[in-house]
Amino acid sequence: AGRREDKGPTKTAHEVLASDPDLCVFLNFWDNLAMDGPFDKPDLDNAHEVVVLAPTNEAFQAAQARIFPLTEVEWRKLLLSHVLFTAHTHDALIALPTAPACTRMQVPLNCLRDVYSDGSPRHVTPTYATNGRIYKIPIVIE
Repeated sequence: AGRREDKGPTKTAHEVLASDPDLCVFLNFWDNLAMDGPFDKPDLDNAHEVVVLAPTNEAFQAAQARIFPLTEVEWRKLLLSHVLFTAHTHDALIALPTAPACTRMQVPLNCLRDVYSDGSPRHVTPTYATNGRIYKIPIVIE
């Protein structure tokens, strides 16, 4: 019997987001964000080495009182701060305290780390895409 080879990811970052119903709020906001604005909006189908810190639907619901009054520019900056470009491996990325988002601002990466009740470390596991990784995070980075 022949061995089946793992061919790696087959979906782009955008397709990974679209295939997860728990990330539909983020994806809807992302897709409705204009391409033109104060910060460049990356194309999540074609950008390389993209890392998306995608808040869950529940995270957006919990943060709505704080984020929905934002101006259009503040809203754009908030959404774009969830996308990084990095060649760091998963292990290297989760060890960093911060990383630059596509807004050029440093965003905290503590949303990728937690501890179990016994004190052992727990990390958010990414979903790999053909052009990067998606981390499903429980908060909206503000």
